[in-house]
Amino acid sequence: MPHCSWSVAISHIPLITGLVFLLTCVITYAWAVSLHHVPAIFPYISDTGSFPPESCFFGEMLNIGAVLIAVTVYFRYLELRDHVLADLFPRFRWLSRTSLTLGMISAFGVSLVANFQEVNQIELHIVGALMIFGLGAAYMYIETYITYKIHPGGESRRICHFRLVCSVVGLLAFISMIVTIAVAYHFYKPLDGRTPVNWTPADGGWEWHTASAISEWIVAFTEILFFATYTKEFRRFRLDFPKLLILPVESSDDSDVARLDNRSSL
Repeated sequence: MPHCSWSVAISHIPLITGLVFLLTCVITYAWAVSLHHVPAIFPYISDTGSFPPESCFFGEMLNIGAVLIAVTVYFRYLELRDHVLADLFPRFRWLSRTSLTLGMISAFGVSLVANFQEVNQIELHIVGALMIFGLGAAYMYIETYITYKIHPGGESRRICHFRLVCSVVGLLAFISMIVTIAVAYHFYKPLDGRTPVNWTPADGGWEWHTASAISEWIVAFTEILFFATYTKEFRRFRLDFPKLLILPVESSDDSDVARLDNRSSL
C-alpha cells in the first residue's frame, strides 16, 4: 500500500506565537479603552479583557496562544533531546524535562487566565497569572542556561545574551509587579463601589497600581520576545506528519490493529 506524508517548516511557530500575544494585548487594550471599559493609563493586561465584547476576543486568542506556547515548548524540548544535546542529553535530561514541565504549566496558566476572567473568578485568574509570569520566568532562566552551554561562542552568543537580558528583566519586573500590587491594595479604598478594573487616583494606591500594571506589561513582552528567539534555531527543522494506514473493513481484526501499531509512527 503506498504511503503519503508531508512536512512543514516549524520556524514560523515561535514568531506566530509572539505575534498572537502581541496583537491580542494591543487590540484588546485599544478596544477596551475606546469603549471606556478601562482607563487609558494604565490597566493590567487582564483588565482589558474583562468585559464583552473584547473579552470574547481576548479569551479566544489566549486559548490559541496557550496551544502555540505548548507546541513551541515541546518542539524546543525535542530539539535539545534529539539534536542539539544528543550526546550530552543524559547530563541535561533533568534540566530539559524541568524546563518542559514549567513551560507546559505556564501554557496552561494562559488558558486559565483566558477562561477565568478576574471579574468572574479572581482566585483562579491569579493562579493562572502566577503560572504565566512566575513559572515563565523560571523557564526562561533554565533555557538561557542551556543556551549558554550549547552555544559557547560565535554569532549564537548574541542569542545567549539576549535571552539573558529577557530573563533578568522579566524576573525583576515580576518581583516588582508582586510587591507593588501588594502595596497598592493596602492603600486601595474604592469610591462609589468601583472595581479595581476602573482604579482611579481618588481610590488610593493608584501610583503603586500603575507601577504594578507597567511591570506586568514588561514581564509579558519579555516572554513574548524570548519565545520569538527560537525562530532562527527552528529553521533547521521540519515536522514530518505521521502516516495513517487504512485497513479494509473485513481485515480490521486485532492482529491487523497490532500490525498497524507496529508500522505506524503515531
